[in-house]
Formats: sequence, structure tokens, C-alpha cells
Amino acid sequence: METIQTARNDRRARFARSFARNVITYAVICGFLTLVNALTSPHYWWVAWVAGGWGLALLLPLLFHLVGCDEEEDEVK
Repeated sequence: METIQTARNDRRARFARSFARNVITYAVICGFLTLVNALTSPHYWWVAWVAGGWGLALLLPLLFHLVGCDEEEDEVK
């Protein structure tokens, strides 16, 4: 029982580090792309499509983690 809890805690810590790294990468790159967009074509904000799509790609794994959809894998192993 103790090893299962330790494994879950390790997995949560890995997810938190990975998610934080992905959010920082998202913020830096979207900030840079916003600057590029403002300087090259300020009449059309195409960066919103990039930020929206990538934001959704960040949000879905977080929701799956919070809901616990991936905990079934721990029980099977």
C-alpha cells in the first residue's frame, strides 16, 4: 500500500514539473509570437489561433489529471 502511494506521489510530482515547464514554454513562445504579429501584421491577430489551440492542448492533460482518468493505469499495473 505504501509503495502505491509513493508511486502516485512521484507521478504527481513529475506531472507538476512537466506541466509547469509546458506552461512556461507556452507563455514565452506566445509572447514572442505576439510581438512578431504586432510588428508584421497588426491588422490581423493570427497569434490568437496559435495561443488558443496550444492552450487547449495544455488544458486537456490538466483536466484528465485532475479528474483522475489516468489513475486506472496505476491500478492495472
